[in-house]
Amino acid sequence: MDIGGSMGITLVLRAKERDMNKSIKAHWVAVLRSGDYAQCPGTLRKVNKNTEEQLYCCLGVLTDLAIANGIGTWDDSCDHAVCKDSEVQSVCELVMSDGFQASSFADSDNYAWSAYLPHEVKKWAGMSGHATEDIIMDLMEMNDYGDNTFEQIADFIESSDIL
Repeated sequence: MDIGGSMGITLVLRAKERDMNKSIKAHWVAVLRSGDYAQCPGTLRKVNKNTEEQLYCCLGVLTDLAIANGIGTWDDSCDHAVCKDSEVQSVCELVMSDGFQASSFADSDNYAWSAYLPHEVKKWAGMSGHATEDIIMDLMEMNDYGDNTFEQIADFIESSDIL
């Protein structure tokens, strides 16, 4: 839209950031409230190799829903390329010391995501834009440092105008 007349100033209107798919959002909220997932901080998912117990962060639950819909897989080997990074390797070692092993999401580019919501999951869920990234960071903080239950996190997600 040209608003500058002879000055040649052009106003570029940005399209509204896409909202999260409403049915995926509702399902995510319902699953968080269901009690079917046990909660953990600091990683999308971790698995106890002895008992097969699985723990998830709130974003790991969304990732698990995406996987159930054919988007990616869990990689429980913890020998993926990303785990060779010293920081991530130390997380794997710490997790394994209590019988659990960190899981990562292996995407189509063979990159593993262990703590942050994978791009393919965000795309599947219809999450895009800077505001959504801020909400994802808020969810990570609520899950990992805020001592919030899945029920409280579900309330936050449900009330968010961004998601």
